[in-house]
Amino acid sequence: MRKQLLAAVSFAVLVTFFQPGWADEQSHKKAVEELFVVMKTEEGISDSLDQMLQAQVEANPQNPGAMDAARQFYFKYLGWESQKPDMTEIFMKTFNEEEIRELISFYKTPVGQKLIDKMPEVSAKVMEIAAKRMQEHMPEFYKMMSEITAVQP
Repeated sequence: MRKQLLAAVSFAVLVTFFQPGWADEQSHKKAVEELFVVMKTEEGISDSLDQMLQAQVEANPQNPGAMDAARQFYFKYLGWESQKPDMTEIFMKTFNEEEIRELISFYKTPVGQKLIDKMPEVSAKVMEIAAKRMQEHMPEFYKMMSEITAVQP
């Protein structure tokens, strides 16, 4: 009787914890979490939020005390701990585990780390170019918009 009970419990444990889908999902999730570490995702999100806050302070210098409240708000809803579950799910749905492992391998290389380190600088330069182009062509945009609204009732 005791052997039968032990066998039944052992079988239940095996079925519960060692189902192929569950094990695959867990290792897939662990791989995604490793990728986030290698990509310095937490630091990147924190830096982006700090840049957004700095831009707001520069746009509204008359209210510097609001910076602390805005920082708490941003980090509460947009910080790493808030975004990690959703980002994990997105990555797991977008990339299979093998692809995640290949990304990890790439981002661990010197050129992969350089890409991570330089991407904020590259993105900022691209945004500067886009803003400059938009500024240069705003008269054309306003003209187009006024023509469209003039035609519509």
